[in-house]
Amino acid sequence: MPAIVLITGDDDALVTEAVRTAVTAALDGEDRSLALEELTEEDYRTEDGFEVARLVDAAQTPPFLTGRRVVVGRHLGRFSDKESVMPLVGYLADPLDSTALIVVWEKGHAPAQQRLNPIPKSLAEAIKAAGGEVRKTTVGRGREADQWLDDRIAAGPVDLDRPARALVARRLGEDRAGVVPLLETLAAVFG
Repeated sequence: MPAIVLITGDDDALVTEAVRTAVTAALDGEDRSLALEELTEEDYRTEDGFEVARLVDAAQTPPFLTGRRVVVGRHLGRFSDKESVMPLVGYLADPLDSTALIVVWEKGHAPAQQRLNPIPKSLAEAIKAAGGEVRKTTVGRGREADQWLDDRIAAGPVDLDRPARALVARRLGEDRAGVVPLLETLAAVFG
């Protein structure tokens, strides 16, 4: 797994699944209670708004009692312009080798953001230059969404025959991302 991952998407269930997968891979067996630090918009809140400095401080902190640290920065969609992400871009120029940084580009909740701002070009370029990757968690539209659903069901933890797949597709309708918790439930019940 790359040391820096940016996760973005328009569906909360898919973003949550991608974050869970990235965190598990980044921990690589380390004790979660010692190695993992997750920050949310509340951690970035200041009297004047929001600042990304707290995330940068966490990423620059060396590990203690573990071989590595995993830092997750949620709700980074709060920072929509070049100036607001400048401290993070500066960190990415020389990231700590012992820190895996997972940046989640999602909307904030308090106050609620109506739309997700685009990722600033400077941040996307800094992530790429640092050897990181961007993971887009989207279902897509039309045939692309149908193919995504077929692929997820096929790769899922339970085997569904053709009629069962068709039933799931009809039941989910446009909420195709609902297949993620559905498959988890089926796996828990039926193994």
